[in-house]
Parts: sequence; C-alpha cells; structure tokens
Amino acid sequence: MKLSFITFVMLLAAACSTPEGYFGFEATDAQGNPINTGMVLTADGRGIYTVLSAFCSAYRGDTVVIRDVKTKEELKPQSPHRCK
Repeated sequence: MKLSFITFVMLLAAACSTPEGYFGFEATDAQGNPINTGMVLTADGRGIYTVLSAFCSAYRGDTVVIRDVKTKEELKPQSPHRCK
C-alpha cells in the first residue's frame, strides 16, 4: 500500500511539471551566432524534451532557448539549455 501511494505521488508530480502549450526553439552557437536550421522547430508540452534532445544531438555545445509561441516568454527552468 505504501509503495502504491509513493508511486501515485511521483506520477502526479511528473504530470504537474509537464509544460502546457506550444513552444518554439531558438539556438545559438558557442560564439552567440544564431543557427539557421532552415526550419521552424515547435513542440507541444512534453514534446519539448524530444526536440531538445534531437537538436542537441545535432548541435553539441550550442545554446537552445525555448519560448512559449503565444506569449513569447522563455520557459523556465528548461531554458536556456546548453547542449553537452
């Protein structure tokens, strides 16, 4: 019973921390120059982590800023993200 409650609380916390809405991605290289990928990258909610991972796989060492498409506000604390 105790283990089930702990599992429930962890799942609830994970669901509450999932960002809501649509998010756009902007990236700069190590020198601060914008990276032109030739496409507009957007993601919905949890999808930001998939796009961020794919972007960082292609552009190691760069910085990615994630912004809400509607409000243009940066998504804290996930942004800015420094790719390793």
